Amino acid sequence: MQASILICVVARLVVLLAPIVSCTPSLRGVRHVGDVTIPNGKILESGSDMHVVYSTDADNFEPLLHSMISLSRHLKEPAMCTINLIVPDADRPAAERLVACFLQEWQLWSGQQTTSPNVVVHALRPLPFNTSGNGFFEHLQGKDTVFTRLVLPDYLPGVQRAIWLDTDTIVKTDLSMLHSTRLDAAMGAVYEDLGTWENVYISIKPSLAAAVPYNHSEHIFNTGVLLYDLVRWRAERIVETLAERMRSVSQLGVDDQLLMNLHFHGRVQHLDPRWNFQVQFNPPKDLDDGAWIAHWAGGPKPWKGPAIRKDVFDKFAPHPNCATA
Repeated sequence: MQASILICVVARLVVLLAPIVSCTPSLRGVRHVGDVTIPNGKILESGSDMHVVYSTDADNFEPLLHSMISLSRHLKEPAMCTINLIVPDADRPAAERLVACFLQEWQLWSGQQTTSPNVVVHALRPLPFNTSGNGFFEHLQGKDTVFTRLVLPDYLPGVQRAIWLDTDTIVKTDLSMLHSTRLDAAMGAVYEDLGTWENVYISIKPSLAAAVPYNHSEHIFNTGVLLYDLVRWRAERIVETLAERMRSVSQLGVDDQLLMNLHFHGRVQHLDPRWNFQVQFNPPKDLDDGAWIAHWAGGPKPWKGPAIRKDVFDKFAPHPNCATA
């Protein structure tokens, strides 16, 4: 594992990246546990803490910051939340600026009356399979960050469960409700109202028909919001199984969501659909009262121009002087 560093912007920031030159002021009350820097002597691996994970590169840091701000502003116990960011090493400088911006926004919004969430930045690790053959969504080809959801336990040793969020999400309630959901499977997800094997995948690549041994009209689950039971993942060696399966079907050009639907078919716990309200496929007015997490899963993205319910996304924009580029 690469050595850890400490970014000296404010307290409660953890970074798992290559070394950089130290800065001032230094943080007080810092302990080191293995390769993890622990602010204020608090061990982040505690099973009682809530871990939320994003994985992306600098191309999507703008929506990532909006999502992080929305998440933090709805937390009843922000000090018990750890936001994990998995980023390529080349994007380290931009990630440092993003975290500094997030913490600045927290101070401005909270009035420094409460402790901010923890933020941990993980260096993206090499994957045990090739991701260059994504044959469905061109903008995701070669994006290793998308596939880290297949190996998430490797980034969170000792953590019992975690929430995965795509960057094109806005959180509208306290995620502790999702984190505490009873989970009787290795993973919880929301099934799509419209998405099926046929219209999401086979219609794009007919050669997949033979590789999907299920009713092609069945609905698939969306991987933009996931609840992980990491204890089960480790006990059942799911990372190893997914890696082997990915290697065996790589010639088909599969993406991460397709692979997870193939592997977890019939073994995913259905979550309340309000945890993954897909904005493009639901009445826009329902977003106000019918969504706990808004997800712009398809269609125009609100940070790129006009989009459905862009107002919800813009509500969590940082101040203009908060640079992340």
